[in-house]
Amino acid sequence: MGKGAYIKGARFERQLKQMLRDRGFWVIRSSKSGVDGLAPDLIALSMNRKFALECKAWKANLHFDKPKMQIMKEFENTTGIPFYIAWKQPREDWRFYPLSSLKETPRGYTLALSDFAMGMKLSDLTGENQKAAINTPPNLTESELQTVTVKNIEIPIKPSLDVNVRPTSIDSTANDE
Repeated sequence: MGKGAYIKGARFERQLKQMLRDRGFWVIRSSKSGVDGLAPDLIALSMNRKFALECKAWKANLHFDKPKMQIMKEFENTTGIPFYIAWKQPREDWRFYPLSSLKETPRGYTLALSDFAMGMKLSDLTGENQKAAINTPPNLTESELQTVTVKNIEIPIKPSLDVNVRPTSIDSTANDE
């Protein structure tokens, strides 16, 4: 890879890193990850989602040789963190592809330019398009639950049986009768 291609790729990786940080992810960027090929370009972590990304800003079909694909699959299998290919086309938004969507060829694995539009959008990858599906915990009725609101999402919780949590306020006039 030439110096210009490295600089362009690094710029797009930093752009995507910032986009993920803006959505509440802790993002680790592996500088010069293409040199040894062992580390993902980005690892994104949040309380609800974790994924690794191999980033490509490329106009044509993407190709990965078999050893590189093996490394990405091994990372995914060893860590349990899903691995995606992040693909940026000129004047298009990023698209994301699970490793299973790459097509095997005699020389490696590929994503065709015609497959670009079929990739997930960033909002799909980060879960922004999914509504929080929170079910009542088993063996509890609705009357046994309390709710906590976090970022406009109501989360049902079981109240502790040995701790009574009550809202408190300091009001100097409360005891003046």
